[in-house]
Amino acid sequence: MSRITTFEELQELGIASIHEQTHISRAKLTLLFDKSFDEITRMQFMGFLSILEREYALDLTPLREEYDAHHAVKIEESSILETPSVVLHPSKDPRKYWIFGAVGAVVLLILIGFMTQKEVSVAPKEETLNLSTTVPETDTLPADKPIAATSVAETNSTVTPETNSSIGSEEGALSNFGKVTMIKPTYKVWVGMINVATGEKAQKITKDPIALDGTKNWLILFGHGRLEMISPQGSTKLNEGDKVWFSYQNGVLQQISAEAFNAKNHGSNW
Repeated sequence: MSRITTFEELQELGIASIHEQTHISRAKLTLLFDKSFDEITRMQFMGFLSILEREYALDLTPLREEYDAHHAVKIEESSILETPSVVLHPSKDPRKYWIFGAVGAVVLLILIGFMTQKEVSVAPKEETLNLSTTVPETDTLPADKPIAATSVAETNSTVTPETNSSIGSEEGALSNFGKVTMIKPTYKVWVGMINVATGEKAQKITKDPIALDGTKNWLILFGHGRLEMISPQGSTKLNEGDKVWFSYQNGVLQQISAEAFNAKNHGSNW
């Protein structure tokens, strides 16, 4: 057998012959002879070269160096691609963040202001006393109900200087105001009325005088008792911070207790 001295001469022996001599798989020999350096690991590549050098008394150092040089170039190219480019990635301008932050703050302030204004708009004004009632404020009084806004000017002709009244009455009554034709709230107030005969209910929040229909009997509840009772004989003021209950029968207005009110309306509520 002639002595093989180069890698090229080794290739001329053929893969089948080398496989029989070295037991290296044909697939691996194909990769090695084709110099497919990216498809074979360094450990395998260097191991196969060592077997070939031993079996054929060769020095394949140049092939080792070629393998290492190939992968060194690959590593350098990879590091260049991964290095950020100053031209492609300009430094970020911090002023943009200040602008975005300022815009966000303005939007937030606008939202807070809108929500605050909305809360203030639905909250009672200073002159309105807080009411404790489960009645939805969306309910409105029917047009044929006796609670009606009546101007104060209409009552001036019948109002005389104040007179106080504290006459006792039955069923827990606190005061008897006599023939009252109108109730004028001093402050805005929630008022609910129940028709004793039919059980119909009406309610609203108002500061306007409330004209009373003397042809019907009513149970009346106010959210506070800062009221003025107006009758043909004069007017009487009531100054109570809590709820007040009234019975209006045959044109006579009586202030009654909550118990008497509930007894008369059988515990019905809004």
